[in-house]
Amino acid sequence: MKPGPLAWSGYLLYLCIISGSGMRQMFRKHPENTSSIEGATSVLRCEVEGLTGPVQWEKDGLLLGPGRKFPGFPRYSVTGSLAAGVFDLRMKAVGLEDDASYQCQVGRSESSPGIISRTAWLEVLIPPCVPTIENLDTQSPVTWIAGEEYSLTCHARDSKPASTIFFTKSGVELSGSETTVNPGSKDKLFSTVSIIRIIPQSSDNGNEMLCGASNVALTQPRTSGFTMNVLFPPQMPRVEGYDRHQVKAGETLQLVCSSSGGNPLATLQWLKDETVLSTTWETEERRRSARSVLTYPVTPEDNAVKLTCEAMNQVTATPLRTVIILHVVFAPVSVKIVGSTRALENKQISLSCSTSASNPPAKVRWRASGKQLNITEATYTQAVDGGVTTVSNVTLTATRVNDGMSIVCEALNEAVFVTKSASAVIKVHYPPERIWIEGPAETLPFQAGAEVTLSCFASGGNPPPRFSWKKGSKPVSSGIYRSTGNLASSVLTIATEPSDNLAKYQCRATNEAALAPLTAVGRISVQFAPIDMVITTSAVEVRWGELITLMCLVGSSNPVAHVAWIKDGIRWPADDVKTQPAEYGGQSRSARMTMVAASADNGKRVTCEARSPVQQEALNIFHTLNVLHPPEFLVTQVQSVLGEERGSVTIPVSMFANPPKVNYTWSRNGALLVKDGPTRHHLKSDGSLEIWNLRRDDAGFYRVQLRNEEGESEMLLKLDVLYSPRIHGVLDHTEVDLGGSVEMVCAADANPVISKMVTWMSMDEGREVSEEDQIFMGNTTKLVLRGAERRDSGRYACRADNGIAPPDSASTQLIVRFKPELQKGVELSKVAVVGDGTSAAILICKAEGVPNVVFSWAKNGVSLEPENPRYLQSTFQEGPLHTSWLTMANATAALDYATFTCTAQNPLGIDLFDIQLVRTSRPDPPTGLKILSKTHNSVTLAWRAGFDGGLEQRFQVRYIWTEAKGYLYVGVYPPQATIFTITGLRPRTPYNFSINALNALGAGDYVDQGLGLTVITSGKPERDPFPTASLLAPDPGSGKDTATSGRVKRLTLNDYGDELVNTNTKQTLLIDTESDRSYRTYESYDGSTSLSGALGRVGRQFSCEGVSGFAEYDEPFELWGELV
Repeated sequence: MKPGPLAWSGYLLYLCIISGSGMRQMFRKHPENTSSIEGATSVLRCEVEGLTGPVQWEKDGLLLGPGRKFPGFPRYSVTGSLAAGVFDLRMKAVGLEDDASYQCQVGRSESSPGIISRTAWLEVLIPPCVPTIENLDTQSPVTWIAGEEYSLTCHARDSKPASTIFFTKSGVELSGSETTVNPGSKDKLFSTVSIIRIIPQSSDNGNEMLCGASNVALTQPRTSGFTMNVLFPPQMPRVEGYDRHQVKAGETLQLVCSSSGGNPLATLQWLKDETVLSTTWETEERRRSARSVLTYPVTPEDNAVKLTCEAMNQVTATPLRTVIILHVVFAPVSVKIVGSTRALENKQISLSCSTSASNPPAKVRWRASGKQLNITEATYTQAVDGGVTTVSNVTLTATRVNDGMSIVCEALNEAVFVTKSASAVIKVHYPPERIWIEGPAETLPFQAGAEVTLSCFASGGNPPPRFSWKKGSKPVSSGIYRSTGNLASSVLTIATEPSDNLAKYQCRATNEAALAPLTAVGRISVQFAPIDMVITTSAVEVRWGELITLMCLVGSSNPVAHVAWIKDGIRWPADDVKTQPAEYGGQSRSARMTMVAASADNGKRVTCEARSPVQQEALNIFHTLNVLHPPEFLVTQVQSVLGEERGSVTIPVSMFANPPKVNYTWSRNGALLVKDGPTRHHLKSDGSLEIWNLRRDDAGFYRVQLRNEEGESEMLLKLDVLYSPRIHGVLDHTEVDLGGSVEMVCAADANPVISKMVTWMSMDEGREVSEEDQIFMGNTTKLVLRGAERRDSGRYACRADNGIAPPDSASTQLIVRFKPELQKGVELSKVAVVGDGTSAAILICKAEGVPNVVFSWAKNGVSLEPENPRYLQSTFQEGPLHTSWLTMANATAALDYATFTCTAQNPLGIDLFDIQLVRTSRPDPPTGLKILSKTHNSVTLAWRAGFDGGLEQRFQVRYIWTEAKGYLYVGVYPPQATIFTITGLRPRTPYNFSINALNALGAGDYVDQGLGLTVITSGKPERDPFPTASLLAPDPGSGKDTATSGRVKRLTLNDYGDELVNTNTKQTLLIDTESDRSYRTYESYDGSTSLSGALGRVGRQFSCEGVSGFAEYDEPFELWGELV
C-alpha cells in the first residue's frame, strides 16, 4: 500500500527531527544468506534505523534502482513500511538467474553518509529432472536372461546441488554403483551419472527395476524404471498316461506331457523316434505351466517305438526330454498259403502257410474238408518291424476225388486271443475226350461282307478245354467261349471277305492235362466283287491329235465282273475283253480303249468300271490324261478392264496350256511394256499385267502373247482409265450491279462424266444456290443469278465429283456493286461530351458500298478540309463496310457544339447523315416497345435503345396489374440488353409494362410518355409442370424467433408456380431470372425496409436465416420483410 498524505507528512517531520538531532542512519537488520527452492518466493530482509537517504538493492554489483518496483525485474518488489525503515526484497518464482549476491544500500544525505549492508547470498535449489535410464526403452518391459550380468546407467540432469542416485531391484536397494557428477546444461547446474552391474534372477521376473534421484530441493526422490522380463528355462517335462507294461495294437493312448516354470513358458512337442508328431500345446499362466496332450492310436509297427516329449524355451541350450518305449502285443494281420493248388491226376501237391508278424508268435493248424491234419512242425523268424512270423508246410496226393477240396491254414495269437486263417481249393486236372464243328453247308454261297457262324464243341476235361481257331495256317480270333457242365464251346463269327471263299477253318481244343490238342475242320463259299483294278496306257503323255490306248485290268471276282469305259459322263464300249482264272477261286478280266487326244482332254479323267452281276456295287478306277498343247485363252477371259487414275490396275490373263510353263509378252502399239529397271508395268506370276500410278494416256489396247514348248497364241485387251475431275475456266471474280443478272461458268475434264457432276454452292451467308439457278451441260455447269442483291456478294464454289477421288473445286468472288448506304438511327444521331476542353469528341460515320466509298465532313453546312488540324479525319475499311472518324482533341461547347454532316460517295451514288455534338445528359427514352411472346406466367419484351446521353446506360422495366398497390421495377440483365423476360406473373391477368433508361446523370423518361404497353397473360396449363414446394418461415406475429418459440408459418409456391408469397406480410418475393446480379428487384408502397438474399440454381435446396425450402430457378432472387 502506498503511504497516504498524513504518512508522508509524518515521515518528513521524522526526517526533520532526525536531521536536527544529528543521528546517523544505520542498519537495524542486515540481509542474511538464504536458500530457496526453484519456483518459490524468497525474501531478503533489510531494516534501516535513522533513514535519511534513498534505499536501493544491488544484485551481483548491478543496482536494481530506487522505488519498490523494478521495470527490468517484474518478479522483484520491495516490501515493508517506509516509516519503519523496512525495505525487504521480495522475489517471486525464483529461478537459477536469481542465484546471486545481494546488498541493501542506503544513499548519503546531508546528515549522514551512505551505508552498504553485508553481502547476502541467495542459493536457488533446483530439483533434478526425472532420471533417465540410458539405452533402454523403459516404456515397455526390458528382457534379461537370468544369471547373466548387465550394466545399467542412470542419468539425473540439471540439479542444484548435485543429485544422489540410488537403484532398487524387486524392491531391494542395491549397492556397488559408480557415480560421477558432471556440469549441467547451464552454469551452476550439475548432472549426475551412476552405473551399476546387475545379475537378474528368475525371482525378479515381473518386478520393477528403479533408478531414483534426490537432493535437498525434493521431499520425495524422483524415480524412473521398468518392468523386468527375466528369461529362465522350464523344468523337466513329465509324461502321464502310460503305466502298463504292454498295450494292444488298435488301442489309443492318451498321453499328457507337462512342464512347469520357465519364462517364457515351455514350448512342447511330441516325437516318434526322431519324427515330429505334434507341435500343439497349451499354457496356464496362473499355474505357470505348459501342457500337451497326444492322442496316439497304437499299431503293430509301434512295438519298441520311442515316444519323446520335448520341452524348451529360448534360453534352454538343448531340449529337455522324457522318453517312453512302447511294448505292443498284436495278432498277425494276414495269413497266406503259398504253392500250386493245381496238379495232374495222381501227382503231389505241396503247400506252405505263412503268417505276418505277431507278438507273441502265432501257432498254425491245418484242416482239409473240415478235418484237422496232424502237422506239428513250424519255423519262426524275427520280423524286421518287430514281432515274429510263423511258417508251416503240408504235402497231399491229387486224385479226382480231391478235386474242389478246401484246405484251411489257421493262425492263433494266445496273448490277444485272435485268429486269422487262409484257405485254398485243390484242383485235379485231366484231358478232354471229343471235338466237332457245326455250321452252314459248304455249297451254300454268301455275299462278301455277310456274317457266317461256325460253332466248335468239346466234351470232358478238367479244367474245361481252351479253344483256338486257324484260317489255313494263320491264327484267327478264338471266338466266344462257353462252358456248361461237361461241355465247352467256342463260337466264331466271320465277316466274310474274298479270301474266305473255300478257305479251311480249323478248331483245336486242349487243357493242361492233354498231351495233344483235339482238331476239327470246316469250309464256306463266298461271292465277291473284283479285289483290285489297274489302268495301263500306251504313252504317259501325248500331243493333241495323236492316238492313245488305255488297258483296264480287273482283278479276281466271284462270279466274273462286267467291264465298261466312261469319259465326260458317257459310257464307251470295251474292246478286246479277256477272262482267266484268278486267286481265291475267282476270275479276272482285261479290256482296251483307243481315242484321239484333244487339248480340252488334258487333265480329264477316263474311268474304267467293273460291276459284279450278283452284287449291287461297282468298282471304279480312273486315268488322268496328259495332253500336250499350245496356250489357249479360256472363254472366261475378260476383254476390257477399268482402272482409276493414280491407282493401280491388273489386266488378267485366263488361259490353259500343257506344259504349263508359259512365257508372257505384253506390248502396246508395238512397244514392249515389261522392261528391266524402274517401270510402271509389272508382270505378275500368273501372267497378268499390273500397271502402277495409272495415267489418263494409259487408256487403250494391250497385246498379250502366250508361248510354251508346243506353240503360241495372242489377244488384244482394252484398258479404260477413270480419273477424277479437274476444273478449268473459272474466273477469279465477277462483278454485277445491284438488281442485275450474272452468269458464272464452270467446266471439268473427267472420266466418267456423270449427270450433275459439276455443281455450284455459296461459301458465305449470301444467296442459297438451288438447282433452278444452275444449267447442267455434261461436264459444264452454268450458275445464273438474277436480280442481284447485296447479300449475294461473296465467294461461290464450283465442285466437280464423278465418284473418283478426289473431287475438285474452285471458287470465284461475286461482287455486287451498290451506292453507299450510311448507318442511321436516333441513337447514332447524337454524340455528347462535357465541352470544357478537357476531353476529346469522336464522331463515327459508317457506310456500306461497292466500289470503295469516299467520306467528307461538313460543320453546320460548311465543308471541313481534311488538312484542318482541329478536325482529324481517318477511315477504315472491312469488306463493303467503310468507317470514318472525325476527332476533336479538346472539344469545347463554344467551338464544337454543332451539327456535323457525314457524306459517303462512290461512282454509283451518294448518301448523307447529320450528327449533333451536344453536352452529356440523361438518356433519351427507348422506342419501339413491343411484345415478343407471352405465357401464363411470363412476358417477353423488346425495344430499341435511345441516345445514351454520352454515358453508359442501362434499362429498367416498370409494370403493374389491377390488384397491385404500386409499380414493380426490374433491372434488365445484361444491362445493355434490348430483349428481356418478366416471370412470376399471374395467368389471365392484364399487365401494363413500360421501360426507361438510366445513366450516371439519372433516369430518362419512360417510353411513349409513360403510357406503357398493356398485355393479358395466357391461361394456366391444365397440368402445372412445376410441383408445389413448401417453405417454413418464422411467424412475424409471434415476436419470437423460431429457435425460442417453435412457432413457424408455412409459405408455399403459389398456384402460378413461380412466385413465392408470404400471405401475412405486405412484401412479395419476386423471382427475376435474368436481372443484373447487382440490381434489386423491389416494390415499395408502405415504407418497409427491404432485405436481400440469394438462392442457388434450379432444383437446389436453400436456407436463409432459418427459412429453408426448394427453389426451381437458376438466377438470383431476393427476399424482403419478415420472410428473411
